[in-house]
Amino acid sequence: MALVVVIVFWLIVYKSKFGFRLRASGANAIAARTAGISSNNMIVTSMVMSGAIAGLAGMTYLLSTSHAYGPTRPEGYGFNGIAVALLGRNHPAGIIVAGLLWGFLDSVAGPLQIAKIPQSIVLVIKAVILLTVVIVNEVVGRRVAKRTADRTAAQLTLPVVAA
Repeated sequence: MALVVVIVFWLIVYKSKFGFRLRASGANAIAARTAGISSNNMIVTSMVMSGAIAGLAGMTYLLSTSHAYGPTRPEGYGFNGIAVALLGRNHPAGIIVAGLLWGFLDSVAGPLQIAKIPQSIVLVIKAVILLTVVIVNEVVGRRVAKRTADRTAAQLTLPVVAA
């Protein structure tokens, strides 16, 4: 079901007029408003859609085994979702890969305890992966921005030759 949801969201976000408006509002709200797109409407709509998908995921998890919510249910799935979205760079294909990696790390935590390896090692591995991705993304982003600024400055300082 998760794969179907990812494919449907990819189609909506990257192949529809609504998705274009949504991405335009996220990239630059002022420019989107200038183009006649209601940024506030896009924000509310995206939050409703995100909440519906989160509710659907939570419902399937909740109804899968005990059919009730109790104190033994794990917490922190929202933070896992943020980490997966960050690792996947907010792209559906990247989120699938990041989700599989995160799920693999969660599933390995139990067998590691049997081998006398503390479960906190998995948390450390997750943190190292997340910090590495954030740092690399920031360094690459700054280099690209500097190159773009240098090219723009070079183009602006070119001498004008009369024909």
